[in-house]
Amino acid sequence: YINDTLVDPIFVPISDTLVRLTYFYDGRGYSGDTVRIALTNLRDLITYGSYNYAPELRYWFTIEHSAVREVAKPTTPFIETTPNPFNQTALVRVSLGKVERGKLVLMDINGRIVKTLLEGRIKRAEVAVHGEGLTSGVYILKWEGESKLSSRMLLMK
Repeated sequence: YINDTLVDPIFVPISDTLVRLTYFYDGRGYSGDTVRIALTNLRDLITYGSYNYAPELRYWFTIEHSAVREVAKPTTPFIETTPNPFNQTALVRVSLGKVERGKLVLMDINGRIVKTLLEGRIKRAEVAVHGEGLTSGVYILKWEGESKLSSRMLLMK
């Protein structure tokens, strides 16, 4: 919440201890505002299938703006990769328009699954794709859920 208004956050793991937070907020967040975020451990939710067993993690922090920019909420489901082509690491954004259960897989050009990047219930998500262990070439990102989305990405080493 920001000023008692629910925000819709996206969390991107940067390291084992650091997470970047992006949120859409239909109002103004001012420097010094207190933000409260409650997270559900998705791994536990997927394992047990019930919010009753998933512990809730709560965080409080203070907003400090470094830049202000307008960000429009996407309305059409999509998968996008930035940068594309990429060399070491790319950021994959998925927006579905509504919450649904599924998984995001990375496939080689022959349709073989190279790795599962994300699995669970999402509306929007961001996932880092690292090029280590992958050969140069075209890869396909595919969301397998109620929505059917795919996108291409190019790894150039």
